[in-house]
Amino acid sequence: MHLSEKLYAIITLPSTIHPCPIMPSTPRNWMRRIICTITVQGIMPRQRLSQETRCLKSIIPYTYCKNNPVGFVDPTGETLEEGNGTPPSVHIDKYGYVIAQYDDGDNSVYLHEGASSTQVEAQHSQNNTSAGGKKIGELGGNINTNGIMKNKLVLSLSKAIKMNMIDYYYAVKKDGNWDLKDNTKTIWGVAWQYDDKNGSNTTFSFDSHTNMNAADVGNYHAGFTGRFVGVVGLPKYLLCKGAGFAETLKEWQDGSKFMAIGRANQLLTPISFKSGDRTKDFNWNTTGMRDADNLKNNPQK
Repeated sequence: MHLSEKLYAIITLPSTIHPCPIMPSTPRNWMRRIICTITVQGIMPRQRLSQETRCLKSIIPYTYCKNNPVGFVDPTGETLEEGNGTPPSVHIDKYGYVIAQYDDGDNSVYLHEGASSTQVEAQHSQNNTSAGGKKIGELGGNINTNGIMKNKLVLSLSKAIKMNMIDYYYAVKKDGNWDLKDNTKTIWGVAWQYDDKNGSNTTFSFDSHTNMNAADVGNYHAGFTGRFVGVVGLPKYLLCKGAGFAETLKEWQDGSKFMAIGRANQLLTPISFKSGDRTKDFNWNTTGMRDADNLKNNPQK
């Protein structure tokens, strides 16, 4: 058979192509695989073929993107890159904790009253992404947490009244259980992570509060619970100073020395309530304190 005829047979009949043992199946390596196949079939001298060293970086040479083309892409044939993936549907309980999450192309958030993860799993399918839950919003859009936030605050204040100041600090500090934006066991942490990966802006609303991102909800929650620590609650002044100190320390650790020094000046000013905290963070923090005090004064509300 003439060389051109063999090439035509190889290209038009993929089933006749033998797997190449030394290079991964990526778009960039398609022609190299043809060359390898030609060599295996005896069209070209075997000694002309040299090993493609880049294939040694592959985790499994015979799978594309770690066998996960939804989560990864390989545009160059050289390195594995994380892709945007498929938007997930998120299923939460009445406190905002995640019960289940599925990469099913539905970026909706569903509330399940009293359902377990097993029950959600049993109902979920590509044709039933709600799995019996009530849609309350979408990742990248607005999520109505009206009843959820009330439940979450009641649950948190029941814990706060048993805390001392040290317990409270460890709860609200970065990566603590009440650092809501970084707690991916909650809808706020999932939304924050989703926005970070996709460049979107998920907002939350409850009662009269609107247009809050996950960090705003966390600051509100910190201010609210702080006023119930040890039943009596921590003084507003101390809570503000604590928030300012945390922000100052964060700026310093992130390398923003100039910003940290400016915040430290506010922190060390006795008459300053803002105390070095970011303006938006300070506003949501004190809003949470105010709502907590209103609840103390009107417990039946």
